[in-house]
Amino acid sequence: MKKTKCKIGSLELRTPLILGSCDLFNNVESIRKNYKDLVGAIVLKTTSREPREGHKKPHMAKFGDNLLVASGNANPGIDAMCKIVRELKDIPLIGSVMEPSLAKEYAEAGAIAVELNLSCPNLEEDIPAQHPEEVFEAVKKAKSLCDVPIIAKLTGWNCNLRQTAKAAEEAGAEAIVVSNLFPGMGFYTGLVEQEGAYKIGEPLLGRGYGAYTGKAFLSGVLLMIQRLRKEIKIPIIATGGCCNDLDSIVQTFMSGAVAIETVTPLYQGKDPSKLYREYLEWREKNDI
Repeated sequence: MKKTKCKIGSLELRTPLILGSCDLFNNVESIRKNYKDLVGAIVLKTTSREPREGHKKPHMAKFGDNLLVASGNANPGIDAMCKIVRELKDIPLIGSVMEPSLAKEYAEAGAIAVELNLSCPNLEEDIPAQHPEEVFEAVKKAKSLCDVPIIAKLTGWNCNLRQTAKAAEEAGAEAIVVSNLFPGMGFYTGLVEQEGAYKIGEPLLGRGYGAYTGKAFLSGVLLMIQRLRKEIKIPIIATGGCCNDLDSIVQTFMSGAVAIETVTPLYQGKDPSKLYREYLEWREKNDI
């Protein structure tokens, strides 16, 4: 089978398959369950300094073959999350933070890298990733507080992604993640089965709106990555519909991404490790 190791800046992973930040990764049991043979690393639930309740439930709903999500970054706070990192020394964990000042705590706890979630579409606050100067300052501050790799999670929504990516690179980010989700919403029609009790016409998410993910999002991600490859030198990690099936994975690496960060398959009963193994077999078959 083809070599699977992946180098992202100074960070070396056993494979380029990264499980992205989500509600599954705020407890020891779920992290252990999902760290399988072909998973390179797991990004923990995006963390705030104090515990955060997040938005009104439901946080997730089906939308065609895709998902609508809006957790509002519910998490138990940095102290609880760092305790998880210290307990799981045998698993490569990437801390995900809402504010750069928390990078120090994650690094000291043993995280192999810190991802700055500068682009969450589900918060009431402004999205830092829409402003190059805010991206630059956030990365610069995180870099000054720790010596682990800093990864900036960006968005192509309502911003000049070329400028924000360059800002992250100039500030010292070792990689960027493209792209966080775009805002979206849906309504209950009674025609599609959903978990929970709904009335006809109600929004599918408790907050009313949230973000849209799945393979339908992938086409835009591919275009963003291919264009950015000509603008920046640091690696690009792809996210957004990148691991729904073998075709998604193949196209994502064709676009120039060095790694995939995936969440959606975990909520659809799919095994990302199995999908990535299919990708390795496809490479063998096609001598790539």
